[in-house]
Amino acid sequence: MINPQPKVFVGIITFGALTAPYLTWFKKSLEAQSFRNFELIIHDNTDHNLGFSKAYNQLIEQARSQRADYFFVVNPDVYLKSDALEKLVEALENKQDLGSVAPKLLRWNFKANEFTDIIDSCGLGFKSGLYFFDIGQGKTDYGQYDNEKIIGPSGAAALYRMSALQKVAAEGQYFDEAFFMYKEDCDLAYRLNLAGFASALVPQAIAYHDRTAAGGSLAARFFGRRRRSSSINHWSFIHQYFLFIKHWRVQNPIAKIDILIRAGFLFVYVLILEPSLLPDYKKIYGFFNHHRFLERQK
Repeated sequence: MINPQPKVFVGIITFGALTAPYLTWFKKSLEAQSFRNFELIIHDNTDHNLGFSKAYNQLIEQARSQRADYFFVVNPDVYLKSDALEKLVEALENKQDLGSVAPKLLRWNFKANEFTDIIDSCGLGFKSGLYFFDIGQGKTDYGQYDNEKIIGPSGAAALYRMSALQKVAAEGQYFDEAFFMYKEDCDLAYRLNLAGFASALVPQAIAYHDRTAAGGSLAARFFGRRRRSSSINHWSFIHQYFLFIKHWRVQNPIAKIDILIRAGFLFVYVLILEPSLLPDYKKIYGFFNHHRFLERQK
């Protein structure tokens, strides 16, 4: 598995008992890959949780120091088909304008040991108002999204071109470490897009994901939030506002109106249905002031 100068570094983050059940399966799928020129590197967040962004930044920096061409961000709760990595690398090799590629992620019911044909993500879609979503999530896969345009890959499984990551890095950060966990993939996808890098779904690259935070329809998202941990709900909520603040200046007037409508809707939702999130507005305000200060320094 270890090569003198690996073309791809595969990075995963482990977190104690939460990820332990998946590791045997993940290792099995990685060992079966037809593409062999990779090295696996691991960051363990168990004792001191750095979050997704900071932990991955350390792994990506390690890959950069080893002159890797590509970096594969992948969750340990993902099972890769044997040719998935080969297909992803091939896509980046063939199209130099691509900064990232996404596999087709299907749902993995880990508890039932069932690989399904239900879509988890066909990459990140994007709509006006900084609205990011997993394309096709919850739908049965008939290949209907195989040619869909994406703005970037889901953070559950994403192959990045190292030179693209280096171009958009800010103060040594590839993923913005203000995003402790959740929506950091949206922020990176958007920054890569602004820098001129395209992204693409590689539908022939199949992987299965046992997702914790599911989206889908409005009803599915609402009831899904009820089943998720409070920490996930807080991070997801806060970081959506971080996206609004961070990328406000580059939005056109219509998109800014859409952002204000979405922000207003979120406030009403929290006020009525999830008041436990109201204290999070202090953190959002703090990020707003910090971001405004940084903008003035430019």
